[in-house]
Amino acid sequence: MGAVDKMNSEPLVFFGFLRDSFFLGALLGVGKDFLRFLLSIVSYIGDKRNRVGSRATAIGQFLQDILFCFATGFFLAVLLFYDNDGRLRALSVASVLIGFFLYRCSLGRLFIRFCFPWARKLGCGIYRALCCLFTPFVFCVRIMIKPILGIKKRCVERKRKAYERKQLDQLRMLSKKGFVNI
Repeated sequence: MGAVDKMNSEPLVFFGFLRDSFFLGALLGVGKDFLRFLLSIVSYIGDKRNRVGSRATAIGQFLQDILFCFATGFFLAVLLFYDNDGRLRALSVASVLIGFFLYRCSLGRLFIRFCFPWARKLGCGIYRALCCLFTPFVFCVRIMIKPILGIKKRCVERKRKAYERKQLDQLRMLSKKGFVNI
């Protein structure tokens, strides 16, 4: 006879497996909310006048969803291999989903309600800190570029005047000959 399935023979082991699956679902919900929190912080970093449009937010949301799906698959596979010898059980997947949705309907709502105002404050604070940090650098670069642009402008002006002088000399030469070659 083959190996006896330990899940069929021990109900407490099966209950522990379902409990672990349930908590995995809840932890995945916490992870998804944490990713949403980070995305909202990043979306508030920036000048309000030059706010990045919804395209960047949509791309961030897409990447967040892809990361969440990979993390869910990875952790579910690890749980199944560790606790269930690699066999997929529908009750395990259902328990993960129940844990995820129970978290989202209970603590997830509180997390979203209280954390998004903090995300706005953190994003604006990071933006102000970056502005304070980089303003002297930008000021120095502008001071250094101003003479360089002035020199460039004078060089272009000299080239233009030399070209005009050359064209004027050619026209004078042609006028002395009576514009024969025109």
